[in-house]
Amino acid sequence: MTLSRDNSVFSISPLGEKFPLPSKDEYINELKRLKALTDIARSQQKEIVVVTGEGLSTPVMAARIADSKNSNGQNSKFVIWCQNPASQNYWKTPLLNRGLFPVGSENPQISELIFDVVIRAQNLTATYNPDSLTLADCVIVDTQCNDPDNQPGELFSSETQAHELKNLMKIVGERISPYSLVLIESTTAPGITEFVAYPVLKEEFQKREIENEPLLAHTFSGADSLKEYVTKNRRLWRVGAGCNDNSRRRVRAFLKSIHPDNYSPALFDRPIESETVMMVENSYKNTLLAFFNEWSLFAERNGVNFGKVLEVIKQYPVNSYLSGSDHLF
Repeated sequence: MTLSRDNSVFSISPLGEKFPLPSKDEYINELKRLKALTDIARSQQKEIVVVTGEGLSTPVMAARIADSKNSNGQNSKFVIWCQNPASQNYWKTPLLNRGLFPVGSENPQISELIFDVVIRAQNLTATYNPDSLTLADCVIVDTQCNDPDNQPGELFSSETQAHELKNLMKIVGERISPYSLVLIESTTAPGITEFVAYPVLKEEFQKREIENEPLLAHTFSGADSLKEYVTKNRRLWRVGAGCNDNSRRRVRAFLKSIHPDNYSPALFDRPIESETVMMVENSYKNTLLAFFNEWSLFAERNGVNFGKVLEVIKQYPVNSYLSGSDHLF
């Protein structure tokens, strides 16, 4: 066995089950396993999608994509969920391969979906081997870019912490096919995809003497929480944009392939536009939360029925903007 970053040789699940971290020799056999699975999938005309990242909803997103159907009602994707085998999170990989949602959720649809795509349909598998990226037609990257300054209101002077994204894009750029589409599906500050991620991919392509422009795009889902993630994500993975003409065509085709026929996602010319949509949407929701929190506290302290207050206000057409705030209560 090999040592993890913290010199531990085991990864322990929340329920106490121990999983030995993979050895170097196991990486070779693991890639052979993945190659055999993807060969079968390609013979069935399935697109190979590798989802990588540490987000809470990343396994659910992978399962949702694996559940995609073509016009004939047949599965159109084979999905590999890849994450780094660190001791704190490696246990998620073998659990997912048992058809279990590794995090746990009050939404039974998630457990049912993961069991269905892993065990019944066998369209989703989990791995620790980053060389799985060499097999991908499409790579979906889900990682966070935080604001270390924590200075509210400082729009033009604050900086975004993007080193994790840069490291991940370097790993991706070292391995992917020149024709693989890379989708950043994450909360990123406007400009991150074009001005941070794209140069990293481009540099790695140049090191490999690849003349093709990287096919990089940004997309995001409007699902708020795991509680209704499966249902909402079927309809709300709705915004996307590519860095060039080829990536725009590819992201359009990909998003349409995971949506119902009668649903069309919103597509922009540049990723900075789709990133702005996400940030404005999040800012709007957070502003509403703060606003209603203040007035809820006032109502609680003064014996006011705040729900009744809102119902009265919403009766007037001029206040129809409040109709979208029902999910906050």
